[in-house]
Amino acid sequence: MKAILSFFFALLLLVSCSHRESKPSASSATARNGHLSYRFSHDSVDVYYGDRLMKVVDTASFRVLSDGYAVDDSTGYYQGEKFETAFPPTLIVLGGGYAKDKYEAYYRGKAIATAQSSSMTWVAGDTAKDAFDTYIQGLQQYKNNQ
Repeated sequence: MKAILSFFFALLLLVSCSHRESKPSASSATARNGHLSYRFSHDSVDVYYGDRLMKVVDTASFRVLSDGYAVDDSTGYYQGEKFETAFPPTLIVLGGGYAKDKYEAYYRGKAIATAQSSSMTWVAGDTAKDAFDTYIQGLQQYKNNQ
């Protein structure tokens, strides 16, 4: 009886492990079987954010970052909409709606004109700072060195 129970337990364990859902990797859009991330997906030709068709410039280099951001070799995207990035290949997400590339910082896909990209960091929530200023919802608040 113990042998039969052990066999069924081992079989159940094996079956449950083989049916685990795998998470998508951070590779190109064409290698994702339709799902890129929580909100991004694709078919054989197009990329979508939710159910909206995106106007992706370069689908071969398109990749989802996080926090609603995505990028290809020539354009940045925030929540499915294009935004102008100074140097798209270097775009990284900081958190809280903030991102930066080599030359500029962004809040929800909009450039922060006064921000210093090289020192920009996310603090918490909707707050970030650079070497000189603090930003709340992308707006300059006060000097850090006061």
